[in-house]
Amino acid sequence: MLLRISIGSLDLLKNLETRMVSRPSTFYLLQFSEKGCLARCTFCAQSHINKYCAEKLGRITWPVIGLSELLEKKDVVKNNFSRICVQSVFKRGFEKEILLIVKSLKNFGLPISVAINPVSTPVLKELRRNRVDYLGIGLDVVSKKLFEKLKKPFRWADYVDFIERAIEVFGKRKVFVHIIVGLGEREDEVLMLFETFVDIGANIALFPLVSYDKHYRVVPSKNYYRKMQVLAYLVNKNLDLEEYVTLERGKIVFKKRVEERMLLESVLTQGCPGCNRPFYTEGPLNIYNYPSFNMALQDKNKIKEEAQW
Repeated sequence: MLLRISIGSLDLLKNLETRMVSRPSTFYLLQFSEKGCLARCTFCAQSHINKYCAEKLGRITWPVIGLSELLEKKDVVKNNFSRICVQSVFKRGFEKEILLIVKSLKNFGLPISVAINPVSTPVLKELRRNRVDYLGIGLDVVSKKLFEKLKKPFRWADYVDFIERAIEVFGKRKVFVHIIVGLGEREDEVLMLFETFVDIGANIALFPLVSYDKHYRVVPSKNYYRKMQVLAYLVNKNLDLEEYVTLERGKIVFKKRVEERMLLESVLTQGCPGCNRPFYTEGPLNIYNYPSFNMALQDKNKIKEEAQW
């Protein structure tokens, strides 16, 4: 069986000694599909409808590797990573293949996360029985109207139902709803969605939109993305939003500034324990999601300037 592996994970797996500003702490894998993902998400490089490089997801490349080769590198993975993350694509039989991958990797002795499209409750329970302790769900789009325009052939209601079922199986705070910022959403829609899913027991993980048109670029402004990161931080920490924010004409307005440490924690990569995704969506000179607190601390003055609302 073939898989894709993030270039950073591959570097550490094969001891290529590539110079890294920050090392990945999670071992990232992606299902392989010769025809690409059969979903028609307009913003994703993996979709078969897009003309982007099939090896791309985010800004990084995902070379192909055999599952048998991974199994031979069990000790290397255990010694270099704290978690394994397996990400799905939409193709025929993807559920069975994900289960096979997870069952093959569970003997590595590391906790496993799976980022997956909607599947049945029995599949969720089988994942849970095989060392998967966190789930990522790529809702991606913050409103039903935008979702139905940008994320075909999926249905908004199916994803909402799936998130609720996943929380029932994995427990509260064990499911991360992945949201992409920069798809044309309104700020009041973001606030409502964040509150809705956190109230039922999910967490929010943010990603900036990556555009591949002509030249790679990250679409949302830093100022806007920092606002969304702080908002996600507040709801994930279950802090009193009324103390910090209000809505004015559909825009989120901060009543007071968050403390420096809260701001620096808010700009860190959001996701499962041990997930830092170094430069997954941006280069090291233009950081949206910081892979470590120390790196954010070094950039604290810059981050404060970017978070002027």
